[in-house]
Amino acid sequence: VELRRSLERLVMARGRDAARDVAVEIPDAGRGSAEAVLDGRTIVGTWGDPHATGGETARVAVDALRFPLVVRSRRPGDRMRLAAGTKKLKKILLEARIPSEDRDRVPVVVDATGEAIWVPGIARSATMPSDGHEGALTIPIGS
Repeated sequence: VELRRSLERLVMARGRDAARDVAVEIPDAGRGSAEAVLDGRTIVGTWGDPHATGGETARVAVDALRFPLVVRSRRPGDRMRLAAGTKKLKKILLEARIPSEDRDRVPVVVDATGEAIWVPGIARSATMPSDGHEGALTIPIGS
């Protein structure tokens, strides 16, 4: 049994295994889909379908992305470039009021350089400009 603080509450729970870092690679702007399990939560991602629905969706200019993209859990030291500068993902998730025990289950999209460019439903990098044109990449991620 472990006792931990989660935001403004004290939580007593059975100890749990460390989250496994399972990654899904998006090789290019073509069409595809994949499924991964992040800390017991199934994440289903599809890309390249402009009519896709469900989950959080990002439409971005394909030429602005550095492929391959990877959907994975957060890692220590992950940062995201925002309009006002860079910020640690740990702080972004805290500000979004995500309890610490759930943070490893939040999907993070990183580009070929390993830079976090999107946390669905929470934050989007300033380096990931939107584009509503036909050639945009759509990435819905649902739970």
